[in-house]
Amino acid sequence: MSTLRQVLVYEYQKSPATDNKPYEFTWEKIVVGRGSFHQWGVDVDHGEGGSGTYSIAIVEMEDGAMKAVPVDLVVFEDPLCPADTDNPF
Repeated sequence: MSTLRQVLVYEYQKSPATDNKPYEFTWEKIVVGRGSFHQWGVDVDHGEGGSGTYSIAIVEMEDGAMKAVPVDLVVFEDPLCPADTDNPF
């Protein structure tokens, strides 16, 4: 049986507005936990203009909870191919 790869899971957090720009804010990625990557999947977003699909990572968090995380919010902690190998990619 292969070992599951460890990942960091992020969420977007809205930065607070400033006094001189009360209606302007930015989004920042923050780490919300660590987990074990199981596999890739697909989720569906049902919006007002219709529905669409997007890719997700299925992650088991350290507390045992399973999360469907959008791919841009997952970072693998270990490289798939170590940099010290002769891998041309």
